[in-house]
Amino acid sequence: MNDSLGRKIASYVVSAVVLAGATASSGEGVRYEATVLPSLDGGHTTAVAINNAGFVTGQSGSAAQSSGSHVFLWQQGTDVLSNLDASGLFERSIGQALGASSTVAGVGCSDVQGFCDGEVIRADVHGIFTTLGSLGGQVGDVTDMNDTGDIVGFWDIGNGEWHPFIVAGFSPILDINPAGGGFNRAVAINNAQQVAGFGKLDPLSGIDRAWLWEDGVTTDLGDLGSTFTFATAINENGQVVGKALTPAGRFHAFRYTDQTGMIDLQTLPEAVSSRAIAINDVGMVAGVWTTADGRQRMFRYADGEGMVDLGVTTVNGIEGEIRINNAGLVMGTAYQETGFVSFVWRPVEGVIWLEDSLTEVLGWVNVTAVDMNDSGDILITGSELIDDLFEQKSALLSLAGGVFGDSDGDGDVDLADFGNLQLCYSGPGTAFDTNGVQTHDVLVGPAFEFSQPTLTIETGDTVRWDWVGGFHNVESGVTGSHDERFRSGNPTNNTNTEFQVTFDAAFLAAQPIADDAYPYYCAVHVAIGMTGMVQVVDHPCSRFDSDGDGDVDGGDVSAFQDAFTGP
Repeated sequence: MNDSLGRKIASYVVSAVVLAGATASSGEGVRYEATVLPSLDGGHTTAVAINNAGFVTGQSGSAAQSSGSHVFLWQQGTDVLSNLDASGLFERSIGQALGASSTVAGVGCSDVQGFCDGEVIRADVHGIFTTLGSLGGQVGDVTDMNDTGDIVGFWDIGNGEWHPFIVAGFSPILDINPAGGGFNRAVAINNAQQVAGFGKLDPLSGIDRAWLWEDGVTTDLGDLGSTFTFATAINENGQVVGKALTPAGRFHAFRYTDQTGMIDLQTLPEAVSSRAIAINDVGMVAGVWTTADGRQRMFRYADGEGMVDLGVTTVNGIEGEIRINNAGLVMGTAYQETGFVSFVWRPVEGVIWLEDSLTEVLGWVNVTAVDMNDSGDILITGSELIDDLFEQKSALLSLAGGVFGDSDGDGDVDLADFGNLQLCYSGPGTAFDTNGVQTHDVLVGPAFEFSQPTLTIETGDTVRWDWVGGFHNVESGVTGSHDERFRSGNPTNNTNTEFQVTFDAAFLAAQPIADDAYPYYCAVHVAIGMTGMVQVVDHPCSRFDSDGDGDVDGGDVSAFQDAFTGP
């Protein structure tokens, strides 16, 4: 950068800092953009779940309440909800879980003399809608679905008892109750078809126990020296978390593995009890601990770190909800004196109150966070006052992006961005991207792997897969569910085979996916982990190219000055 330009930038930044000091600077810290979900008939929309491909499900309809609403599917980046029960097979239905792609599981209900005569349902964006039956009673719930479409939940069997069930692939619904009677509940399933749950293994004892079901065999997960144990979640490595009663009469959070058995995660010094609610695939745990005065506080547990207080309290005896993703972000909802508050805890920034971090004010009440994917996108619901009635609304929160000059994505155009602008300045007619578009080679085989399973490229680059041995192919999607974005063809062992995809702006627009992260796999060997991921990112200097001409010049410097918001 020449000296005169450096003096010019320094001059206007100083002026902007002075101006920012005289007025309120905008958007400190991490900022989120809210995309309000549409509705099926212009009425309420209640989102329930989101997956890593950016699909969302729940229920929506014109009625103020759930009656008359239907299961929907919505994909991030679109403006229309798909009614998966468009034929009206059920009077009301809801999507409660999502697989890796566009497959939804939930419950459909026909009103019979004021009661719900329900069935488990599976549906997808291609119009396939399947009724899967029930265990004989009228009501039940789907609690989870794995990436391959296996469904678990629990159902009233018609005599006051509740039994866990699994729908594995295209098999009929199966009662997997580990006892002869009583209440049992399946809470989660992983891709290995391991099911975690809790209930009465001995119906005569009246004692609930955490259990793991696999291949028709139920295993008691043990205890922490006392009686009651409850499971809440399972990860892809078969680790189960929950809470268990100690000999001191207090519940403690636990984590179970085949190798270690049930391990007490302990509590923080001020706590009288704790419970684990969620676990990610690397074994990090999120949950709540309770103080002597009955308040609950949120925690994250990690090996080598122990239990860390997140600084979020929920009061009035209302239990908080919490989730953790594979990046270690924790999302949840707490109840405080002012009502429900939702948050995300990020390892660097700490607690971020979601309503305070939005780039636009929604004006909703009782905002709650309901789910989060591995990209950090967060689903929230809330109530909006419309014509003197509160109507349920839902929105997807994503990190604010695309703000000109905001090179670090914190929502502000500040002195840190000014430093990056200096590094990116290229002058008129000189491209800031000195490498240009590139081709990245990924070797396919000869063993059961891709040579670069995780590859980060820039927009416009090409990925070329080269076969070097083995019987393989390349298909986009997660764990065997092809999402139709790209495919090399049928598996082959021809070492002369090449397949390439150019991830340019046209491709990204035609095949949108959350955070431009494109998963893929070999259809033959996906079960043994032959998977990959292409992450597409913009060049870091593109945030300073205001006119899109490929350079950062004086015009872009002036645009940066206009966008500058302060330190």
